[in-house]
Amino acid sequence: MKQELIAIENKPGIISVNFEVLKKHLAKELEKYDVVVTSDTLKGAKELATELNATKKVIDTRRKDEVAKASEPIKAFDESMKELSTMCANGRQKLLDQIKVFEDETRATVSALLTKLRTELREKLGVEEEFYKAEFDDLILLSSITGTGNLTGAAKEKLKSRVSEEKSLQDRTLMRLLQLENQSYKAGLSSPLTRDHVRTFLFDSDEVYQGELDRIIASEIQRQEETEQALRKKIDKENEQKQPVVAPEPAPAEEPVQQATPAQAESRPVATGMPTATFSITCTFELEVDARASDSLVEQRLRDKLAAAGFTTLSSVQVKRQSKAA
Repeated sequence: MKQELIAIENKPGIISVNFEVLKKHLAKELEKYDVVVTSDTLKGAKELATELNATKKVIDTRRKDEVAKASEPIKAFDESMKELSTMCANGRQKLLDQIKVFEDETRATVSALLTKLRTELREKLGVEEEFYKAEFDDLILLSSITGTGNLTGAAKEKLKSRVSEEKSLQDRTLMRLLQLENQSYKAGLSSPLTRDHVRTFLFDSDEVYQGELDRIIASEIQRQEETEQALRKKIDKENEQKQPVVAPEPAPAEEPVQQATPAQAESRPVATGMPTATFSITCTFELEVDARASDSLVEQRLRDKLAAAGFTTLSSVQVKRQSKAA
């Protein structure tokens, strides 16, 4: 409503009263009440006080009556203007309610379109649920939809970028897991690390991931070496307990010879001047060792024991792990 449509005619009310005359008369009348109260004047003073109170009441009554009479058109004007103001307020609130309904419905449409597009993008790129991290709450805007009811190009591109980040994270993670086995063997581990070893930092940056991985590999190598060392000690102890004691053959009485070492005895010809032949001797040893020991470790420990005993011509060793049933 325009300002010029509001036409108000305001004529201030005029209330006339002979104020100066009344004031002068009242002041003169009050002079006779300005007395010193004594026992002789006490009764008269009380009567004068009562008279003054009656005069005051008359003045107040007339004042209130005249003010009320003059205020009636003002009150009527005030109520009328308040009614107009209330009509404006109600009309505004009705519009705001409709605006809110429209905006809420539009945002719901935008959210549905974004959800649909995100699902399509994930299916197209093959993103697995584990890597779902793309959110779009900040894209649910009235400006994210066109007049024809479609997502704007800017909203689509932002969502595509976020789903692409999911795909990149997935590819990087899968590559890390594929390389984990090779990195483990390359570092010297007998058993490769698994996802459980790296799950707490699997999604971190390359720098953090590699640093944590190197730390775990170093720890696993140390643990493996300690385990193998303990296993070798156990195998050595078991072999020493199972190895039979062979008494040396007595030398012929008529032909005493100098005691030879096992290596000399193995390499010395049977008799000087006699023809020699090479023999291939197959021996089978059955040992009970820790099931965690590898075939190569068992072979190496056997070679070490034979070398310590003086057998230096060992050409091959075949380790066959028997089944539990056997």
